[in-house]
Amino acid sequence: MSIERLTLKRGEPVTPAHFNALSAAVSQPQSSGIGVRKRILPYGTITHFDGGGTGGTSPIFAPNVTPAKDGFRVGFELGLIAGVEPSIDGIGLSKKDAEGKLPTLFIPRESIDASHGIGVYFKVTYNRDWQAEKAEPIASAAAPKQAAWAFHKLACIVFADGSVFRCLYWNEGVEAYNRDADGIARFAPYAQ
Repeated sequence: MSIERLTLKRGEPVTPAHFNALSAAVSQPQSSGIGVRKRILPYGTITHFDGGGTGGTSPIFAPNVTPAKDGFRVGFELGLIAGVEPSIDGIGLSKKDAEGKLPTLFIPRESIDASHGIGVYFKVTYNRDWQAEKAEPIASAAAPKQAAWAFHKLACIVFADGSVFRCLYWNEGVEAYNRDADGIARFAPYAQ
């Protein structure tokens, strides 16, 4: 087979020789190599190509922990919870403050349990029609108590050495069910 027959110059007409060369190239069995597996069966050959993809995680809600005086500052990449952009001190995660910095949550070093770390939760507050109004990160060593018209989603755990365990990867939707008269409900999170 001639590779030259597979290439065309600008304005050159497509001839039967081109079609034949392309057909021969397509029907030629693929050679094995790195990441290629073949399985020959009575009715044909199955060829698998394993891409050497690298592992990775979504940047949505990726926490970044930076040391600060007497503690740590935790910031997050962009993301939505129940369709609402979380905010820290009233500033959305995608907005910069007056100094041109993205908002961060300060965690005092003494509030971090040396063996278990501290959880960073997003507290989602709802109105009386069960529409999410705001989402704000809070730090708590224990699971936050259930409250009326609110839901808590664990985003990450920060340890005393500044390492972090990520718990939230995607935009999150939250649906309430079994609503009580006082507004306390159980919530079912689902990925959007």
